[in-house]
Amino acid sequence: TFPYTTLFRSKKRSQAVDLIMRHLGDTAFNNVVTPENDEDPHLLWTKINDRYASKSFNNRGRLWLRFMRLEYKIDLRTYIQESRKMITDISVVQLGVPEDILCYSILSKLLPNMWNIVDSMIMNEDIIKDTDSTLNKLQELVYLEES
Repeated sequence: TFPYTTLFRSKKRSQAVDLIMRHLGDTAFNNVVTPENDEDPHLLWTKINDRYASKSFNNRGRLWLRFMRLEYKIDLRTYIQESRKMITDISVVQLGVPEDILCYSILSKLLPNMWNIVDSMIMNEDIIKDTDSTLNKLQELVYLEES
């Protein structure tokens, strides 16, 4: 190959690795970046995928425990964002938890002053049928509070 082509490919590989590494949090960075993969975007991406998108028994268990430990801490907007991220992660590894159970779990973590709202939400099948509907309804509450 021509020296220019080799240089171009090397630059693109470096850019890809840099892009991936810049989007890793400290914990993920420490868990996946090694001397063997720190210059190879394919190896780096494979390690990330194996670690965080794996459908392995251990990864699924770790993900479920993280979801169960997710706490509502007064800020509903942040809780909705964190819940959406967890639900996305759960769908990636195909955890197999029924949607309504995920919805009930999300709602169960809300504070007692919201229990009347939770009670009315669980009576509506359209809200409880999937996590998007449940989280969208909670998002409506955020918009109402802000207006």
